[in-house]
Amino acid sequence: MDVRCLVNRLGKPYSLILGIDLKGGKEEEMQKWLLASLLYSHPIREETATRTYAVFDRLGLISAQRIVEAGWDSLVAALDQGGYTRYDFSTATRLLEVFGNLISRYRGLWGLYNSCSTPGELESRIKSLGRGIGDVTISIFLRDMRWIWPLAKPKPTPLEKLALDKLEIRDLEGFAKANDIDSVYLETCAVRLGKLIKRGKASEVLDSCKRTVFVRTPISQGPLVEFQLCFISARDCSRRKGFRYVCVSPAGLDACSAAFKEGFADFDKANGRPCPFWGRVRFKNLGLLSFGALLWSTS
Repeated sequence: MDVRCLVNRLGKPYSLILGIDLKGGKEEEMQKWLLASLLYSHPIREETATRTYAVFDRLGLISAQRIVEAGWDSLVAALDQGGYTRYDFSTATRLLEVFGNLISRYRGLWGLYNSCSTPGELESRIKSLGRGIGDVTISIFLRDMRWIWPLAKPKPTPLEKLALDKLEIRDLEGFAKANDIDSVYLETCAVRLGKLIKRGKASEVLDSCKRTVFVRTPISQGPLVEFQLCFISARDCSRRKGFRYVCVSPAGLDACSAAFKEGFADFDKANGRPCPFWGRVRFKNLGLLSFGALLWSTS
């Protein structure tokens, strides 16, 4: 399975989708993400939580101070506008408690973080901000906070475990580091994949990301095959993994020409080393125009 392909398809973090820039470490952006995490943590449709956050953003209710100043009635009205009607009363109360305590106890999220010395203490202090902050909220919030808080080490949720077991990944952070994948993207991918598996709808995305590799092909199969193999070899070798997404590059053609003179496309001169992934799947002799379309449609 090409995990990188899955991450590209399913791994975009929720904070980025909402336009929240956490990597800069700004207090206001972190408070936006805490609000969003509280909205996403209820057993409610993801689209509803996203729409409700957009309403809060439009009304300027995206900081601890503004939420507390707005009061309960205004928060309920904003929640109802977003379609968060099932939990509007309880969520309004919860938001006032959480952000009120955040201001009075720590003066912000950086104050809370700087008062902690271990991941466990960080989670405990966040939970103590208000009733209803449990493991789900902690997992959502700290997942994206990994970018800026070294103590952010949320435990995998049941959905994440379901996906990681399917992908045979035992150590998320270790796998991400070894394969040069952003751990936030990988964990977000695991969340979404876990949801698909639970609903029995994961087969399509899993099938689309099965690793594709190609055999060393004799020159005798003709110049058309030679041309097609040259298109892909440079990208395949440079990634050092099997690939799903490929690109057309004139440099790829030049890099393969010498290798084909020797009879097999098993050496990539652009990288100066043998390509370790030739030898598994027979290359199909597709027409040039068809193959070109395939390259571009999967890029």
